[in-house]
Amino acid sequence: MKIPKHRYLKELFDSDDPYWLFDQDEKDLKEDSNYQSTGIHYSEIWNLDAESLAWVYEHLRYYKGYTSTMLYPSYDKGTGEKQKPNMVEYKGQEYYIGSLIDILLDKIRYYFKHDPIEFIKYKYAYIKGHEGEPKQSFNLTEGERKYWQSKGLFRSDKAGTVEVTNPHTYSMERTDQVGLFKYKQYTSDIWDIWKALWPSLWD
Repeated sequence: MKIPKHRYLKELFDSDDPYWLFDQDEKDLKEDSNYQSTGIHYSEIWNLDAESLAWVYEHLRYYKGYTSTMLYPSYDKGTGEKQKPNMVEYKGQEYYIGSLIDILLDKIRYYFKHDPIEFIKYKYAYIKGHEGEPKQSFNLTEGERKYWQSKGLFRSDKAGTVEVTNPHTYSMERTDQVGLFKYKQYTSDIWDIWKALWPSLWD
């Protein structure tokens, strides 16, 4: 089963495989009875928002190249008159359909290049009286581990697994509000633009 390359997805990711195929082995796909019977792989629905946007992006990129003469103003060679393509109204403003597609593609690219988690930072804090202890999830040497185990931290369970969190520390979330606002400013209206566009997207 040869899966075709998706050239436009490479503009969003480091791969030109479909969004859900990054870690899928071809042999596994052949043996996956659910995929073979439905054509849908279960990993496609892990993040349906991102999966849908990847689909919209690559199909709009193809649509834009295939119908480019209909999307922007052009001139009639016989009369020299300017011909307007279909216009789309969005938030009370008229757009060339190609211009609104460009705006949407830019916003989808931004969506994939910036994860909202980038704007969340964590600061470790200590319960009073434990300020000198290691932070959560510290990588300890064998000697450090034994030392802190003698103090009651990082105990081993029956299987010999060491619990690597310090119960006397906790993390506080600090969100970069300016960065998050900028991210939402670029991405929050993606589906609104798509809703304005899709009735006009026919060939």
